[in-house]
Amino acid sequence: MKEYMEFKIKTRNLVIFAVIVFMVCSVGTYYFWCSYHPEVTIKISDGPTGKEGIIIEAPHISIEPTGIAEPSASIELKTNSIIMQHEFFCAYIRDNYDKSDIKLDIEVQDNETTLKYSGTATTNDGNIDNIEKNFDCGFALNANIINSK
Repeated sequence: MKEYMEFKIKTRNLVIFAVIVFMVCSVGTYYFWCSYHPEVTIKISDGPTGKEGIIIEAPHISIEPTGIAEPSASIELKTNSIIMQHEFFCAYIRDNYDKSDIKLDIEVQDNETTLKYSGTATTNDGNIDNIEKNFDCGFALNANIINSK
């Protein structure tokens, strides 16, 4: 009878230990999931270009944490990549054109985020060019995209 009681106590301790391990693993998994799934919102609206007459729609990105964890660094790198692609395009338009009216559309398809610019721009010589540029970012960003047109 005494051996049976000792075995029962050991089983209870084992169950308590298993429950504690399960809870710690659950909290860790939730923390990890929250860091890679923040709420990303991209609002497309007119943005500053640094030159009068140049109108280009710009992505304005906000990242809100989900749950208990701050967004991971990879999410911030992805959003910075989108901003850098836009800045390079703005610099190109600013340097080569006097006036422009360019719209931006962001699409996420097949694990690929694509910035699509379309519109017209007037060169320094007075010629009007149609602008159709697509920039593939190489990743998919799960974001709520708002067009404020």
